[in-house]
Amino acid sequence: MTRTSRDRRGTSGFTLIELLVVIGIIAILIGILLPMLSGARYAARTVQCSSNLREIYNGVRMYANDWKDKFPDSYALGGYTYRMVPGLRTPSDPSAMPEVYGLAALLHGIYVGHDFTKMGVKPKYLDSKSGIWICPGASDLLKGYGNTYSFSIASGLQKWTSIHRGRTRAAPLVFDNYASKPYLSGFRVGSTTGYTLPAAQRQYPHRVGSKKYGATNTLYVDGHVELNKID
Repeated sequence: MTRTSRDRRGTSGFTLIELLVVIGIIAILIGILLPMLSGARYAARTVQCSSNLREIYNGVRMYANDWKDKFPDSYALGGYTYRMVPGLRTPSDPSAMPEVYGLAALLHGIYVGHDFTKMGVKPKYLDSKSGIWICPGASDLLKGYGNTYSFSIASGLQKWTSIHRGRTRAAPLVFDNYASKPYLSGFRVGSTTGYTLPAAQRQYPHRVGSKKYGATNTLYVDGHVELNKID
């Protein structure tokens, strides 16, 4: 028995024109959705980074409670603004020692001369191995150091108490690093020559202005966090 024309029409597939129309609609939807998804991803990274910085601020405040209301000074931090996570060594220098300086080490409670073969120091204010020390928008290079945040070593910080910190919003405390190499592990600062990342290795952790411009999150001494465009 032969099929009727009606049967043939009922089982026929899409025509070429119909397929092209569907493909075109899908392409348009993808073009609309991809920027939105990209923007949501950048926004999520920025929010997570802000949360990290606020947790670090809580750790710094607990430190200050034990040190006459003073924030960590340059000497306690090793004299340089960016350090890798405690216990790591600078891979390019055979003279390097396990890192014992920096904000992550200080808040963990690690001191100079600690035996890193035992790693028996329990976190005092903030765990140095926590993901809090890594901004999700930072480059893989910086993430490999276990810490992506720089910190202020300004001399004025050691003189300020909570009274002074509550009056100013101008002084940064901790901020996204994107331009510095970590200082030689295990040593206080000497010369800082050669510790700047080449332009090709720099990656802005955040974006602003329709995602065209780089930006960094900055934690200020009064505890608030701002997203700042990089000029």
